[in-house]
Amino acid sequence: SDLNLSGSATVTRTRALQVTNGQHSMEPGIKGNAFFTASLQFKNPTASKRTKSFSTHFVFAIVSKAHQSGGHGFTFIVAPSPNFSNAMGGRLFGLFSIRNNGNTRNQIFVVEFDIVQQTNLHDIDESHVGVDINGVNSSASEPAAYYTGNRKKEQES
Repeated sequence: SDLNLSGSATVTRTRALQVTNGQHSMEPGIKGNAFFTASLQFKNPTASKRTKSFSTHFVFAIVSKAHQSGGHGFTFIVAPSPNFSNAMGGRLFGLFSIRNNGNTRNQIFVVEFDIVQQTNLHDIDESHVGVDINGVNSSASEPAAYYTGNRKKEQES
């Protein structure tokens, strides 16, 4: 497999990646990580300070059991290491701890797909996409939306 799984992350029989196992109500800080096993080089060490451009796409669903609260969402990250063993789940997405949230030494680029509004983190609403650098406070964010087959933008409800 091209993925290194940790925490509660698994690959289902249908080959879907499941990062948590639906036990949020029993384990409020549950976290699951899946990392691409190969290193990606974004910068040529001998060249200029410019980084390489990249793009990706994926399809996802956030499914909560009826009448139960779900988690805080999930993230796509670029980080120098896949070791997040000291990180807390929940509002810190399994990436940070209270002590290192926002620390410039983290060197982590995060795209968060957040489904819980936390006013103390200045979240814009309960369903948004944010760009975070080295912590869970978004540098930029937009309400979650998607495009239909006719290229019409739809707001998440």
